[in-house]
Amino acid sequence: VALFALAALGVAVLFVSLRGAWRQVGAHRRLVRALPVAGSLPGHPAVCVVDVAAPLAFCAGWLHPRIYVSTGTLSRLSESELRAVLAHEHHHRARRDPLRLAVGRVLFQALFFLPVLRPLHERYGEVAELTADAAALEATGRAGPLASAMLSIAATPAGEVVGISPER
Repeated sequence: VALFALAALGVAVLFVSLRGAWRQVGAHRRLVRALPVAGSLPGHPAVCVVDVAAPLAFCAGWLHPRIYVSTGTLSRLSESELRAVLAHEHHHRARRDPLRLAVGRVLFQALFFLPVLRPLHERYGEVAELTADAAALEATGRAGPLASAMLSIAATPAGEVVGISPER
């Protein structure tokens, strides 16, 4: 009976893992295909410019991640702020954080009987952001450009700032 229960648990974990991985791949493909990419950022071949008015800057892709920056971001940020944002995203790209986060998401879903994995995954995401912030600070030499870029990107039309964790 115990062996049967372990085998059933193993099959459930395998099923949930495969389903989660399939969903991650599908979501990633839909995201990348839906992006209206206008071309590469001059001087930065790994950075794609997305023709969107909203301020966006993110890293996507697993084996060969790319950085995406919207035209809204380019119009809002100064040169030093853009340099800080790109350093932040290049750090995510170098560490392949999108892949790490996707694998972590699949694992905590597959190992549903270990509830501690979800908060660990969420904490890893927070730490990844903090280390990318530290890399951007090291690249620019000061905190001002990164902080003002974060505030510019996170500002709503009503003047509120959303999406920045208190740790950052």
